[in-house]
Amino acid sequence: MNSIDRKVIVVASKSGLIKMISKAYAKSTVHNILPIPFFKTDTIIKQFLDVYYKNKSLDEVASDLYRIIDLDTEIKLFSPRDAVNYFKFNVGLTPPDGSIYIQHPIQQQRYIVPEEFSIVLSREKEAAFRLLASSLGAKKLSLIHAEVRTKRGIMGGTIPISEAASEIGIKASFGNSNSITRSVYSEFGLPRHPPHVPEDLKPWVEMDPDLRTMAHDRVNGNLLKNIIKLEFKEDLGIGGNIASKISSYDINSSIKYKALSHSIWSFEVEYHPINI
Repeated sequence: MNSIDRKVIVVASKSGLIKMISKAYAKSTVHNILPIPFFKTDTIIKQFLDVYYKNKSLDEVASDLYRIIDLDTEIKLFSPRDAVNYFKFNVGLTPPDGSIYIQHPIQQQRYIVPEEFSIVLSREKEAAFRLLASSLGAKKLSLIHAEVRTKRGIMGGTIPISEAASEIGIKASFGNSNSITRSVYSEFGLPRHPPHVPEDLKPWVEMDPDLRTMAHDRVNGNLLKNIIKLEFKEDLGIGGNIASKISSYDINSSIKYKALSHSIWSFEVEYHPINI
């Protein structure tokens, strides 16, 4: 069923939907969607919803969930069995009844839990960067500078560079003063092909401005050395915005949301000469 293309999917039976509504409504600031009485505690909401939805259809229950979370994008409901048959999830993961997922921006049959969306994409971007460098004929990648812009609370200091690096999978040496130590990040042998962008990396190059600049400058400018800046932050396009909003409702309660630190990493890329 490759024709299915959904930005957001809900994996749930009717009982799973009711559990999701219970969690979302407890966090919601909207009070007029359901006639829930008294205080909005989890216990009261769950007891009320079991009775309220007893004779309602699956579509009616799903519609209420969509109105509560108000994502301003199309959502499609799938049973746990159908979701496994139609889509790809993390290796070994069976989507639990009552969960929500966001479509991977490049691999459209693959879905990611909102709580891990930005971190997963950031790690894949870092891997795409190294693979692209090799395909463009890089000789050496050197990490020369890093900047973290995320702070701990209003009065707190910035997140340590080492912590930001671990989030996105960057391996580097750090000084005692939370500073980056210039280091060789990767080295490559002589290329077997002229500089090019492999088919599987083209979607990354088209989507990401950092990688697009890198590919353009090398392929069209015959550069031997340049500086590439990679930026990692929470709002990675529409998917990042949706992920942040969904996570605020704590629907996938088994996974705790942690916002990705905003960081910028500068690499010096040295290329092998192009033999024309």
